[in-house]
Amino acid sequence: MRGRGMRKILTLIGFFIFTTVTTTATTIRGLIKDAEGKPLAFASLFVKGTQKGVSANSEGRYEIVLSPGDYILIAQYIGFARKEVTVKLGAQDLELDIVLERQELVLPAVILSNKEDPAYGIIREVIARQKENLLPTQRFSSQVYTKGQLRLRDFPNKFLSQKVDFEDGDTSKKKILFLSETVSLFSLEGKKNRKVEVLSSKVSGSSDGYGLAAPDQFILYNN
Repeated sequence: MRGRGMRKILTLIGFFIFTTVTTTATTIRGLIKDAEGKPLAFASLFVKGTQKGVSANSEGRYEIVLSPGDYILIAQYIGFARKEVTVKLGAQDLELDIVLERQELVLPAVILSNKEDPAYGIIREVIARQKENLLPTQRFSSQVYTKGQLRLRDFPNKFLSQKVDFEDGDTSKKKILFLSETVSLFSLEGKKNRKVEVLSSKVSGSSDGYGLAAPDQFILYNN
């Protein structure tokens, strides 16, 4: 009897622990779009100050699970200004659509003159101080975010008399074959001592895949 009673107590304890763990997760889901309402496919969303993040799907929809609390979500997409959104999560799931604005570059006014372009003077000064400017770049470290994707624009219905079917239920012709996001630490000491340390990596569609992490240094002061 004692053995059965103990098993019942342990079962109840395990049930309460499982219930507590499963009820402390909150899901945020929504759509990342532009000002005209057009979905931004495969936009990035991550939690500020953490390594947590997700990528939207081909329809611009995302979903991320977090514990209750206060967070700052950062959404970004190439060609659009990144946006920070502050959220306060409780026990209830949250529906949150994020609108990104296009990032426009405004060029300054151009003045025509028969005098020498001031840029040439700056270029000559940079060339004269080439060796001096190269010294600070010989030893440094920085955190690097790398994102790469392999994507189809279109594909035939048949290839070598065989039907082309990705078996994913998606009728869109724009398929993403590979999507990886990697956060790594790149350090350099001298010309030969280079080190890349992968901090986190995510590959869509593969739980044990490796992302693309090959940062390098490009210096304007080199010939």
